[in-house]
Amino acid sequence: MSASKAPLLRLRHIRDELDWILPTFHDVSFESFAADIVQIRAAERGLLIISEAAKALPIDMLDSYPQIEWHAVRSIGNLLRHEYERVEPRTLWRTVTVSLPRLSVVIDKMLADQAG
Repeated sequence: MSASKAPLLRLRHIRDELDWILPTFHDVSFESFAADIVQIRAAERGLLIISEAAKALPIDMLDSYPQIEWHAVRSIGNLLRHEYERVEPRTLWRTVTVSLPRLSVVIDKMLADQAG
């Protein structure tokens, strides 16, 4: 398995993005977020990285953590790349402020499980 496909490495990539995104947008209001294209683009980039890293994780590993909608995590990158005109700031905001904190808890569990 190539290093870029190693599950532990990809989990760490997700963790790194979460460690950046969650505090960055923690105290930012939706109105401020929606009015700032730089914040929107930063959120999109972080979600792209998370999506790509999740796509490299084995399906059987993901199946062990059903509390996350892995299909949505894995497919948001395609939406951001190919159907970017359909992405609404409210959807990004909800993803960053509601979905990513939930994902963060599960990623910590996955990392702990991988550590043994």
